[in-house]
Formats: sequence, structure tokens, C-alpha cells
Amino acid sequence: MKTRTFITILVLSVLIMGCINNNKEETTTTTISEITARYGDIVSVSYIGKFENGTIFDTSYADVARDAGIYNPMREYKPLTFRIGEGKIISGFEAGIIGMHIGEEKNITVPPELGYGNWNPKKVIDINRLQKGLRVINVSIDEFRRNVGEDPIINKTYIAPSSGWNITVLSIMNDTVEILQTPKEGSIISTPYGPGVINVTDTEILVRINPKIGDKIRTEQGVAKVIYVSDKVVRLDFNHELVSKTLYFVIKLENITKGDNS
Repeated sequence: MKTRTFITILVLSVLIMGCINNNKEETTTTTISEITARYGDIVSVSYIGKFENGTIFDTSYADVARDAGIYNPMREYKPLTFRIGEGKIISGFEAGIIGMHIGEEKNITVPPELGYGNWNPKKVIDINRLQKGLRVINVSIDEFRRNVGEDPIINKTYIAPSSGWNITVLSIMNDTVEILQTPKEGSIISTPYGPGVINVTDTEILVRINPKIGDKIRTEQGVAKVIYVSDKVVRLDFNHELVSKTLYFVIKLENITKGDNS
């Protein structure tokens, strides 16, 4: 009877050890290629972006960019790295990566609603070609020092580094400096809307801007494209250049760093 009990215990021990060994083996046989991208992961992705007609509009490969005639020497061509779910990449691109494993290649299609949206007429605005500003303005003493590099002195004339024209200190009260701007009549300055020609009145500085159709300009509202110029107005389109387009990507998942939410 004692012998049977011993044999039974021995058999159970062997089975238990076998289960432990099997579990260890399953854990150690998980390979990198089996790790898949999930929400919250940081991923690195190589890609080629195309339109429906096959034209390449963007890529992370320098050689592909050269062949497509879109190479930019000011850009660093390397895999795109981002955290899935942060919203820094269009949602259709992110969705296509989820579930991929390292080294996997895939073709994905991104419709406008998951890309850069549909054209929005509210993002098209007109601005006057004639921009106006006051000749007499008030700035803080700290701002004056930062821009001019000197302390303000009443009736002294300085050259404003940002504009290149003369400014004269009219008064100083508490922390405020009153200055008179005196730009040169007919001079050309750079503006956010392109080059502009200056005219001066007793009270105002008038700048007539001269952008060209197709120019891309940076404003406080973002990047816009000039789509119309008349004698009085300039029409700006703030819609993304890829708006309303279905985009086709060939992507390769290069690396995954698992996030807290995976």
C-alpha cells in the first residue's frame, strides 16, 4: 500500500514538472516577429504614399523620393516614429498599423474621412491686399530692449532690427515706451503674405502685399495657399493640400516599443 502511494506521488510530480517545463518553453519561444502593434505603442514605419493614379506624393525612402522627383535635400529620410493614439498621424494610417508585426509589409487605403478630410469652404478666406498699421505704437521697456538691444531714451532714433526702419522714442511712462515708426516710402518688406510695398501717411503705415497664385504662406492660423489675387483682395485656402483625396500607402513596420496600454 505504501509503495502504491509513493508511485502515485512520483507520477504526479513528473506530470507537474512536465507542465512547468511546457510553460517555460512556450514563454521562451515567443519571437520578435510575433509582437504586434497595439494602441499606445511607439512604432517606426517606413512608407510610400501614392495617389490613385500611382503618383508618389511622399515617402520615407530617399531613393524612392529621387526616382519620383520629389526629393528634398533639407529633409531627413528615415522611418516615421510616433505613438499610436496620440493623434499626430492621420487616423487611417494609424488604424492600418494596428495588428502588424515587426518586419511585416502591407498596403493600406486611407479615404478622405480618415485622412485630411473633405474640402471645407469655411477654411477659405479673403484678406485685403492693403495691410494697415499705426505709425505710433506702445511697447514695454523689456520688449524694446529685446528688439533694439539698448535702453530707450526720449527723442533718440534707433534702427529696428526686425524691420530695418527708423523708430524714435516719443515718451516713456512707467513700463511703456511710445515710439514713432518711420519706414522708407516705397521700400519693400517681407510679410507673412509675401513681399509688400510701403506707403506712409502721417498716422499710418500702408503695406500693399503682392503674393502670387500658388504661393504657400505661414500665418498665425496655419499654412495657406494663395488661390486668387485681385486688385483689392487675396484669397487664402487653409485646407490641407491632400484634402478630399484617397491615399494609398505601402508600409513596413520596422520597430515596436510596447506602451503602457498594450
